[in-house]
Amino acid sequence: MAAAACRIEHFRDALVLGPSERLHAVTLPDDVRRIEVDHPLPTMRNVEAANRVAAFAGSIPFEESLVVCLSGGASAHLAWPVPGVSLHDLRTISDTLLRAGADIAELNCVRKHLEMLKGGRLAQRCTAGDICVLTLSDVEGNRQDVIASGPFSPDSTTFAHALHILERYDALLCAPDATRHLQSGVEGRHADTPKPGDAAFANVRTMIVGSNSTARIAAEERAQLHGLDLAESPLPAFLTGQARDIAGAFVIDAVRLAAEARARGRSCVLVRGGEATVHVGAARGRGGRCQELALAAATLLDGRKGITIGALATDGVDGPTSAAGAIVDGRTLSRAGDLGVDPLRALVEHDSATFFECVGGQVYTGPTGTNVNDLIVAVIAHD
Repeated sequence: MAAAACRIEHFRDALVLGPSERLHAVTLPDDVRRIEVDHPLPTMRNVEAANRVAAFAGSIPFEESLVVCLSGGASAHLAWPVPGVSLHDLRTISDTLLRAGADIAELNCVRKHLEMLKGGRLAQRCTAGDICVLTLSDVEGNRQDVIASGPFSPDSTTFAHALHILERYDALLCAPDATRHLQSGVEGRHADTPKPGDAAFANVRTMIVGSNSTARIAAEERAQLHGLDLAESPLPAFLTGQARDIAGAFVIDAVRLAAEARARGRSCVLVRGGEATVHVGAARGRGGRCQELALAAATLLDGRKGITIGALATDGVDGPTSAAGAIVDGRTLSRAGDLGVDPLRALVEHDSATFFECVGGQVYTGPTGTNVNDLIVAVIAHD
């Protein structure tokens, strides 16, 4: 996003946050300041980066404009805990909620009430008279208040919402100082995030420039170029929930479509977006939500012909692995059996990456630099 913006416009001053490998993989003007940060869990250099961003936003003359290129990932990048809450607390809560299967809206609600810039608070600090926010959406419904925890967007959630989320996922005791801060906020001892109508947003304009629907449409167009019909399905365009549940619903519909494809003598493709969650618990396996979804689908496709399913992260990075996701079909489990690899054990231990490294099926694209969540695709042959 930064590279494209700098090709289109000359900026008096600019800074870009990103993981080290991405910052050095793109071409940016020499005078653009690059700030290296970590993901998905914040580190001290993320806190330092957030402080630099706040200082930058607060130094812009009112008569000048600020252009913000925002995407998913910035929640970790702009990590600056409120007084009394430590970086360790933020890391612990993020890890606990992720492992418990909280969705991005829930996770970001908690972050917004434990940090200094999220939930519209960066807009409060910005002194520019015109703020244009261009967003790549990795969130269902393209909610500006959830994408990157909405640093320039009004927040409709409250301290009570955040506290309830910790309670729901049995996380009240994982970081006691953070819980105490949220409780104090509920009692009115801390100012809540700015809400719709706040003066901080009077000069803010927002625009979604790319989203999961953009990726779905592109995938469908490419499939049609290869002669595949677009399948009609009652499944939502964007699938959420546990990876295994999504896999089950997706395979059931793919089996139905396979019967129809045979009857018509035409192959087809089913494309959906999604953001699966995985309740990892105490398991220590390696994988990501896309590989877990693919593995769960493989267990249901065993022996079936003509159905191939792929689950892929559009940013090219599925969880803490170097794979974008995986592709499976009715032969995946037989290959695993020949190699002595147990797919059910891999599911129980959330060790999908190890499974696919042994059996094959992983897709490697490298980081794409664009995150609009995941794609789930079924290619269905008519014979």
